[in-house]
Amino acid sequence: ITCNFEQVEKAIQDKLSEYRGAVFTEESKTFAKKEVAGLRAEKKSLQDNMRDAKKQYMKPWDEFEVQAKRLIGLYDEPIDFINGQVQAFEEKRVAEKEKLIASIYETVPEELQAYIPLERIYNPKWENATYKEKDIKADVAEAVRRTSGDIDTISAMQSEAVEKALEIYKGSLNLSDAIVHINNYERQKQEILT
Repeated sequence: ITCNFEQVEKAIQDKLSEYRGAVFTEESKTFAKKEVAGLRAEKKSLQDNMRDAKKQYMKPWDEFEVQAKRLIGLYDEPIDFINGQVQAFEEKRVAEKEKLIASIYETVPEELQAYIPLERIYNPKWENATYKEKDIKADVAEAVRRTSGDIDTISAMQSEAVEKALEIYKGSLNLSDAIVHINNYERQKQEILT
């Protein structure tokens, strides 16, 4: 692809220099519209020439690309076939891991299951092949230890608001929310009594 850019640019610049500083009036409006139409036509012609040159230049590539894509597409059938089997193995492994997780969760005391249902403490990392059973057990045990400790802390506060605080804790698993509730209740109780 060749083009004498300097020569073409000089011709365009010479033509366009006529318009720099030009002032059009109401009387010359028709002439101005004609000039704009002519300039747009020249611009479109240059764009069309560029597009045609690109088409010609890209023609060998386009032919090559069609054939190359066809060859590359040949890989899809065995990839899909093998990948389907790999995915089936992975789905089976995850299903087995989910059963293992459920059996580990069954060791959680029933009274705590209301506070920490499996879906609430479930960690998607547990499904990873590299996440070991002992690590899952440790995570569940930590959730049980933390929850049990929090419940003991709330219960030890010896307030009439403990029951409501335990409900709040059950909803958020946030010890400070429950303690704030008890403290607010006790403060209000004191204000009423004084």
